Amino acid sequence: MITISCIFLPHIRALAVIIFKSVGYISLALRQVALSPHPYAPVVHDWSHLQFRTHNGKEERLKMTHGGDVGYELQTSLLLDAANGLPIAPLSQTLTDRAGCRSTLTEGLSESLTHMDALTADITRVESLDTGKKLVHLIDREGDSIGHMRTLSSQGICWLIRGKEGHRAEWGGDIRKIGEIADDLPFIANRQVGWKGKKANMEIGETSVIITRTAKAKRKDKNTGRRVKVQPGVALTLRLVVVRLTDTHGKFIGRWTLLTNVSNEITSAEVARWYYWRWGIVKRHYFDNN
Repeated sequence: MITISCIFLPHIRALAVIIFKSVGYISLALRQVALSPHPYAPVVHDWSHLQFRTHNGKEERLKMTHGGDVGYELQTSLLLDAANGLPIAPLSQTLTDRAGCRSTLTEGLSESLTHMDALTADITRVESLDTGKKLVHLIDREGDSIGHMRTLSSQGICWLIRGKEGHRAEWGGDIRKIGEIADDLPFIANRQVGWKGKKANMEIGETSVIITRTAKAKRKDKNTGRRVKVQPGVALTLRLVVVRLTDTHGKFIGRWTLLTNVSNEITSAEVARWYYWRWGIVKRHYFDNN
C-alpha cells in the first residue's frame, strides 16, 4: 500500500508529490498516539483539489466543481492528540480520479463514490486500526448528511460535524432550524482564541436535539441512473454545541453549530476546542497553499 502526500510550495507555485509507504506512517501514528494521556483521539477529515488543468496528457483527470477545475481529489484523515491538538500523522488518504478511488488502506482501485460515501468507507477502515483510543471524526458542513450520520452511529462510531443552520431538528417539542435553536441558547464565556490574525472571545452554548428527517442520498441507482429514493431512518438524539465568536469589543464575528454523538464525559468546551483545532489546521493549509 502507498500513501500519496502533497507538499505545496506557494512561493514558486510548484507541486511536489511524494509517494511513501503508508505502513510506516500508520506505525508512527499508533506509537505517538499511545503517548497521549487522553482516552480520545480526534481525526480531522478534509478534501483537497489537485489541479492539473493544462496537463492534457493525464487522461484520468477528474472534472470537479466546474469545467476549469480539473485534476484529482485527495481526501486525508489526520490523527490529532486530543490533549494538545498537535497533528500526529495521516491515518489514511484516498485519491479519486475518473477511473475510481485509490485508498492507502486498501489494495487496488475501487469504484467512484460520492464524497460522503467514500469518506464513510474510509472512516470504517480507520476504525479498524488498533489505535487504543476512542476516535472522534471531525468533518465540516459537508458531513451534515443524516444518512451517513445514522450509518456511523449504528456502528458505534463517534463523530463531530459542523451542522448546517438551515437544517431542521426537534427541540422542545417543536421542529425548528438549527440556526433558530442556536439563536435562543444561553452562552457562557469560555476562552480567548486566535482568529484570522486577531484575538476573539469564544462563548459556548449547548442543548440536545432530535433529528428525524429522511436521508436524500446523492448517489445514483446503478440500474436506472437516477438518484436513489429518499431513505427514512431512526431518530438521532444528538448534542448541539454552539460556539459563538466575538471580537475584543464584543462584536459578533461568527459561530459554529456543532452536532455530535460524543458522550457527555467530553465537555462542550472540549468539543469546541477540538473543532477549533480542526478549523486552524484547515485554514493554515489553505493560506499556505494560496
